[in-house]
Amino acid sequence: MSPYRVIAIACLLLTCLVSPWLFGSVQVPVQVGLWVLLAIGVAATAADPFTSPAVPSRVPWLFWVACGAVVVGGLQLVPLPLPLLAACSPVASELWQVPRDLSFAPISLHPAETRYHITLLLGGLAGIWIAHRCLATDRARRLFLAAVLINGILLTVVGVAHYLTASESGVILWYRKLTQGGRPFASFVNRNHAGGYLNLCLAAGFGLVLWQGLARPRGNGGPESPISRWGPAAGTAVVFLGVLATLSRSAVLGLAGGMALLMGVVLIKRVKGVAAIPLLILAVAATALMWTERGAMLVDRFHRVSTDDVQGVGSRLEHWQDALRGVPDFLTLGSGLGTYRFIYRRYQDSFQDGWYYHAENQYLEALLEGGLIGLGLLLGCLLVAACGLWRLLRRAESPVVLALGVTGGFAFVSQALQSCFDFGLY
Repeated sequence: MSPYRVIAIACLLLTCLVSPWLFGSVQVPVQVGLWVLLAIGVAATAADPFTSPAVPSRVPWLFWVACGAVVVGGLQLVPLPLPLLAACSPVASELWQVPRDLSFAPISLHPAETRYHITLLLGGLAGIWIAHRCLATDRARRLFLAAVLINGILLTVVGVAHYLTASESGVILWYRKLTQGGRPFASFVNRNHAGGYLNLCLAAGFGLVLWQGLARPRGNGGPESPISRWGPAAGTAVVFLGVLATLSRSAVLGLAGGMALLMGVVLIKRVKGVAAIPLLILAVAATALMWTERGAMLVDRFHRVSTDDVQGVGSRLEHWQDALRGVPDFLTLGSGLGTYRFIYRRYQDSFQDGWYYHAENQYLEALLEGGLIGLGLLLGCLLVAACGLWRLLRRAESPVVLALGVTGGFAFVSQALQSCFDFGLY
């Protein structure tokens, strides 16, 4: 492996592994550091004079569909003559003329936020590009999955340890007081985000379990060490427990969807030897949690789904109904990427004791900020990913391909489901 490729993989790994420990990387200085890492990684792939035969010559469709989102964000920033703006977005034209008399104005109602969100999209595109160019060998893929799984184990251990030992609530990592509220887990201010990231780690764990259980031993054929044999399964059980311990209902829903897909693949493909491992992991993790106070709290949270917590006055459902009233006014190109928190209050007709920065529904947020085109691009990304995973699982002729298909499928289903009640894809 060339040194350029090693640098690119290291940058991608650091971005994926370090970001959750820095409070989910929500602070701009941290994000600047991540962008620098990704830029170095992209530059390393461009400077690499060697091209592995394993690297697909065709750029994945997901990359191009995601590029469409950047184009939409760019179009939202273009100053348009007011008559044309009024034709594209009458409300935007009206609002831009309120503070001052303008001849040109963009579709985005907050251009600075839209520019910021375009940079986030560019960071995601950089990650896709590096993965496409550098994770083309079994060794690199297995290293990546193992690193993500280990990161999930560490986050789970820290989250559970903090819950058991913290002397006061509203503190993250034992020392940082949350000044604006939050329900933290490990280094995440929001437990839903912790659950979403741990579901990605869980996907890596199940992929390694299948890889380890189905692939033939290599080397001199000697006996495997206990860590090599049982480490992936044990680590996956720990992360499974971590998802449940976050008490995030949306993360548990995503977990259930991922498990359904996993067991479906195991049954359809008639996988032998490791078919019982996912069920064993489920039983051990669920039993361990139910013996703790955390398990009772999770059950109670699901019991409250049909009460005021979700459907009553000031609930998420009422907020969605308010936000949907704004969709007809921004149906084509939306109100601008990143503008949801500024625009939804114009249509708020119910009591809310907080300020929603996000819709708590990725698809509704995409529809309001990007219009039908933005939502179509988001759904297009999901469709392209789903088709690729379907082909991967259908044509799985080796344990490695099957393991990678399960990893991608579990991650895809868990994130797509959780985004119905959160903004994990964001």
